[in-house]
Amino acid sequence: MNFIYYFMRESSEFGIWFISKNKNNSRVLSSAMMILTASIFITLTACSESGWSDKKENFTQTYMEILITRQQITDSAKAQNEVRAVMEKHGYNEQSFAQQFMEYSRTPEALKLILDSAQSRARREIKR
Repeated sequence: MNFIYYFMRESSEFGIWFISKNKNNSRVLSSAMMILTASIFITLTACSESGWSDKKENFTQTYMEILITRQQITDSAKAQNEVRAVMEKHGYNEQSFAQQFMEYSRTPEALKLILDSAQSRARREIKR
């Protein structure tokens, strides 16, 4: 995120400086505006294309709540019922959750990010 902030700040400052030095040359000004706009667009696109979709967020949130449920409820039958309720709340059943897990496991790096995120969220939530 620091890189994105740095890139935006530096490209904006350069763009403003460049435009101020060439304000009488409309062709240069037009090119500078296009470059500045393109750099902002690329930066914003890079932020939104991080691979963290609503689908992944929902799965991560569901898994986090399952982890918390398993931690807090010691009776396995009660815990299983609560886990089912958590899944249903997020639009899953056992089969669809397992299918989603298997889909993410095809890309181990992505699955690791999801699981790590869910675990750290669960730890923070339990500490509250």
